[in-house]
Amino acid sequence: MGEYIDWSARDCDAECATQVIQTTLEVSQSAQHAATSTAEATVALESVTYIINDIQDISEETEGQVIQLRIDVRQLSEEINLLKVSIDDSMVPTIDTSVLLLVISTLGAFTICLVACLGVIGYTSYIENKKRRTVQPTKKKKGYIRNKLPC
Repeated sequence: MGEYIDWSARDCDAECATQVIQTTLEVSQSAQHAATSTAEATVALESVTYIINDIQDISEETEGQVIQLRIDVRQLSEEINLLKVSIDDSMVPTIDTSVLLLVISTLGAFTICLVACLGVIGYTSYIENKKRRTVQPTKKKKGYIRNKLPC
């Protein structure tokens, strides 16, 4: 079909008409094939377009989630640091139970010792005062001892 042939109905006989019809049918089938292939390609391109759009939506959604996750992790890290600082600032030294019992027993023993010592000091003071009262030197009168002595 390299060259153009003028097919007019006046110049064409039966064989010529058969060739025209045959050629027209071939062209029609080729056009139909091309239309079918184009439709299939269009459907394939539309499905690829939908898939690409879905991938793009998923990608954008994932990006947003990753960004939000990074922000949340950064905030969590800052809050953990603040909590650590707060705990370090409010730390009260703790005393072990055995150490506390040792301190209490030591104070109790010291108190008992102190009370016992004060009791002994008080009792000895009482005894000394009693001895002083009974052995108080009286003023010596002349002749008083002589009066008491048997002679």
